[in-house]
Amino acid sequence: MDECTLNDIKRELDRIDYSKPPQDSRVAEALAFKRIKKVVSRDLEYFIFDATTEAHLVIPAMYCSCLDFLINVAIKCSRKYCYHLLAVEYAKRRGRYIEKRLTLEEALQKAYRLIISGRLD
Repeated sequence: MDECTLNDIKRELDRIDYSKPPQDSRVAEALAFKRIKKVVSRDLEYFIFDATTEAHLVIPAMYCSCLDFLINVAIKCSRKYCYHLLAVEYAKRRGRYIEKRLTLEEALQKAYRLIISGRLD
């Protein structure tokens, strides 16, 4: 089995031409429906991919709480990133996200809920 690293994720995401429309329709849909949210607190920053049935915590070019990332990126190394990571990269580079400012405690609680339950509420 190949070893995969965080550098592989970043390198692959950096190869994409973000000035062109995304090829993955799921990414295009996420951008069109503003499903990407940036959570900012004094000492913490992360993104939320808010899908219709669940939500995922995303740390750009590093981590996504989705099952696809866990299995295919982190364990099997069969992919370099999930589409949630790609959508967040597009959103960051194009400024296509909704920013939410929270206290550090609120941001940590929200991140915990996302990782444990996959839901925002």
